[in-house]
Amino acid sequence: MTALWTEACLTFPALDAIQEGYEVYVPVDAVGGTSLAAHQAALHRMEQAGVKLISRVQMYCELQRDWSREATVPGFMGVFNNFDGFNVEKAAEEAAQKAAQGRA
Repeated sequence: MTALWTEACLTFPALDAIQEGYEVYVPVDAVGGTSLAAHQAALHRMEQAGVKLISRVQMYCELQRDWSREATVPGFMGVFNNFDGFNVEKAAEEAAQKAAQGRA
């Protein structure tokens, strides 16, 4: 579950969902607060109520599970290459290309 503001748009429905018996996961790096302190306090409050805090990348990895699910690997990697904003392997490859161009 995610939303615009951690301390309002996310906390209220997350707490309601927990109270209704749902298991709630919040990717902490996919939401923000009006301040860092407000964001962290809201995450702490939700965690106290039973919300499970994860990262976007952790969520992707849990959905993929393992590499033997070959049919979903292209989509999984597509998230990193196109939407996630950072891919360690791609960044290293681009840095190496830039370095090579600088030497040419």
